[in-house]
Amino acid sequence: RIYTVGVGAEPGALPQPDEERGGALHDPSSELDEPLLRQIAELGQGRYFRARTLHDVTAINDAINILEPSATPLVQGQPVVELYPWPLALAWLLMVLPRFASERLARAVRQGWSRWR
Repeated sequence: RIYTVGVGAEPGALPQPDEERGGALHDPSSELDEPLLRQIAELGQGRYFRARTLHDVTAINDAINILEPSATPLVQGQPVVELYPWPLALAWLLMVLPRFASERLARAVRQGWSRWR
């Protein structure tokens, strides 16, 4: 099925200045060929929709979703578990422990071996 959507101003709307053409007036409805869009939708056994506002676009989207339902995949989220703190803590301990151990050993040597045992 083919669904066509006509987007643009109403036929007969006031001409607007076109910046691409040096400010010349341009009819915003001149590029919308509604009869052709209707014919395409009819040949494709679909339907023609006319969108004038953003509300129309969302309504058209909802209508097409009802006319042509599609299976939506079930998206399951998995919580992110950060594991980097564990190796970081281990690396920090491996860097800090020898310093404390050497300070403790130096203190024990200064105080005498008898206290160390």
